[in-house]
Amino acid sequence: MPIGCRASGGARALRRALEKCSAVSFCARAQAEPFRGAGLLGPQVEVFEIPESTSSFKPGDQAAARAPPPASTAIRRCCGWRHLNANKDPLTILDAVSIARRRLPGLQLWCCFGSAPQRAAVEARLAAEQGLGECVHLLGSVPHEQIELLMRAADLFVLGSHREGSSFSLIEAPATGLTPS
Repeated sequence: MPIGCRASGGARALRRALEKCSAVSFCARAQAEPFRGAGLLGPQVEVFEIPESTSSFKPGDQAAARAPPPASTAIRRCCGWRHLNANKDPLTILDAVSIARRRLPGLQLWCCFGSAPQRAAVEARLAAEQGLGECVHLLGSVPHEQIELLMRAADLFVLGSHREGSSFSLIEAPATGLTPS
């Protein structure tokens, strides 16, 4: 019996409510097993995993975050990406930076990423336009605490994803006081 059902005497009410469900969500699929084992969720009920997330990032002094390299040379800063892949759409972000840098002198985009299946295409795009590579910095994988400092130093967070479940970087950005775009 799931926690709380026996103690509250609400097992019958819970059973009636869950009979009408075609799907339920838990933070981890295994959390549904006690409900299935107690006969509260039938085999026809789909279980969706929606990971809970939060961030330990905190707002901080933007000027202090801009002091250490690499952020010290940027005037207008953006921080973006966790991966260079088709879903994160780095080429569209580069197109946007190409347009924006003409209107925002000193624009700098600092890109943190782990996996990089589109790295060659990104580097080719940077090389194809004079000056674009000077304002886009491919940092690669950086320690998590460095990402927090980069977000604090930035003026804007850029995310080009076509779809996300829980975007950890989008959760972290506002935690530092950074405005998502």
